[in-house]
Amino acid sequence: MASKELIRQVAEANDIVSVIGAYVQLTRAGAEFRALSPFTSERTPSFYVMPSKQAFYCFSSQQGGDVFRFLQLYENLTFPEALKKLADRAGIRVDEEAITPEMAAKDRHRRIVRALQTAVRDWFHHLLLRSPEAAPARDYLKGRGIGIEVAKRWKLGYAPENRRAFFQWAKAHKFSDSVLIDGGIARPRKDGKGIYPHFQHRLMFPINNDYGETVAFSGRVLSPDQPGGKYVNSPETMIFEKSKMFFGLDRSKQPILKAGRAILCEGQLDLISAFEAGVTNIVAPLGTAFTDGQARLLARHTNEVLVCFDADRAGLSATSKAFAKLAPAGLSVRVVPMPAGEDPDSVIRKGGAGAFLQLVEQAEDYFDFLIRIRGATSPATTIAQRVELASELARQAALVPDAILRGVLIQNLSNRLAVSVDSLTAAVRKEAQATQTRQHAKARASQPAEAPGSHVMKTFCRLLLGSLPARRWIQQNGDPTVLDDIAESGLARTLWMADLDPSLASSVSAFLAELPEDQQNTIGRLLVEPGPASEENLGPEGEILLAEACWTSLRRKSLENRIAECKGRVSRLPEDSDEIFPLLDLSMKLGAELRALPTISGLQNE
Repeated sequence: MASKELIRQVAEANDIVSVIGAYVQLTRAGAEFRALSPFTSERTPSFYVMPSKQAFYCFSSQQGGDVFRFLQLYENLTFPEALKKLADRAGIRVDEEAITPEMAAKDRHRRIVRALQTAVRDWFHHLLLRSPEAAPARDYLKGRGIGIEVAKRWKLGYAPENRRAFFQWAKAHKFSDSVLIDGGIARPRKDGKGIYPHFQHRLMFPINNDYGETVAFSGRVLSPDQPGGKYVNSPETMIFEKSKMFFGLDRSKQPILKAGRAILCEGQLDLISAFEAGVTNIVAPLGTAFTDGQARLLARHTNEVLVCFDADRAGLSATSKAFAKLAPAGLSVRVVPMPAGEDPDSVIRKGGAGAFLQLVEQAEDYFDFLIRIRGATSPATTIAQRVELASELARQAALVPDAILRGVLIQNLSNRLAVSVDSLTAAVRKEAQATQTRQHAKARASQPAEAPGSHVMKTFCRLLLGSLPARRWIQQNGDPTVLDDIAESGLARTLWMADLDPSLASSVSAFLAELPEDQQNTIGRLLVEPGPASEENLGPEGEILLAEACWTSLRRKSLENRIAECKGRVSRLPEDSDEIFPLLDLSMKLGAELRALPTISGLQNE
């Protein structure tokens, strides 16, 4: 079976609404479905699914395409992986020969990179258990109350300081320099001559995906004079996106679902100590700023997050930053009151799991926590201090997407701070509008560079993509070389030359599979975004007439551009140049051709 035939078969067997509906809560709106974006944090749904076109588009993240593209984005899969997953879902067998050589090569490389992570994890683990060089790592773990059995369960490891040992291991396992670099295990030298290990003399924590497969590492220093940060993570790779992962989620996702809440701690050892003590609904970010992607990931598993960061200034700042990501994702946020100088690991070592769980049960609403630590209810608090805090809380309350919850919150804050409800409501509304303006500006700035800009070009592309009668008329009566003289015509040319049947969504899917991501995003938008009302329900004859009008308008634009180019060249030539008269003659012929074109009303290039 040819690859295109397989793609069409799998696409036809997997309705996009059914597939996406298993990941995202969709709401019907007429002929389409809408949802909050699964790729960004937002208050108003900008994620659209069009069943008739079997396509989706997310206006906030500027990403779109078909059912395969959604799975690739949502689960960070390659196309062959998405194809295989959807084929399995539909009970369709996928043979290796059905995958194109290019797809197969990418898939093989991805599997090699995954195999590298497992192999190096096992080597690091073996060194931790056996190597004399790993004694500092073992001593550190012993000092933190982590025994050998715990180290085995979590596959903790040691990255050697000896570079020769690393190169010998890589050579013995036949991992090339390019694979080591692509897998984030090594880095190229600045002079371009060879590579060096990414991790040296560090305690290693494997980072697993949702399925428990090791995809990256986090390494902790073992000597105070070591270069680099206290923790160093793997760089992002084809299988690792740091901003969309947690340490420990592969083990804790089921306990989180069962408990109905997730505890968010700061570090790997905090998580391991808590998990081993029986507190299993816990995750840890990867030592970096909390991200929108991590918030959305938690929102798939729970509605409530208990933030358990250190009680120092840095921990309080990290708590506020985490709230700014968690709240827009629709998550309720509470804060665990940690004693000064303590973290979950130290609390558990001193008082056991019970001591930590007691703190967890004392978790308070984020806004109550903020008011308490700022001392806003103290008699010594001035009006100016209350107003300043009210402004700060209004900014954060504006992040809460649910209007009813936001109203209750405003009422509570009004009572606590002795500030009028109307004043707080106005402040929150102002902050919400400012945030929305920033999001729209960001969205405009990230528009795909190759997207067709003019109304005529968009309509022309939509016809090539969505109307079989119009597509046939264009291909029989048009000349694709005309597009060479028109800006933003790259996508139109690609659509013109494509082997696709607009009447079959599965045919469009097979075509999309061959395109780069930016063009898939643009086509996803063309499929989902409605055109003018005058272009709807035209029927085959109306679509052909519209195609003829677009084609005439594009020919006009092409001739105008060629005439302008001729005149520009003439103006730059010396007066006695032999090239002037041929250019003037060509310009006159192009002008006559332009005047002979019929006038089309209702279509404009700009």
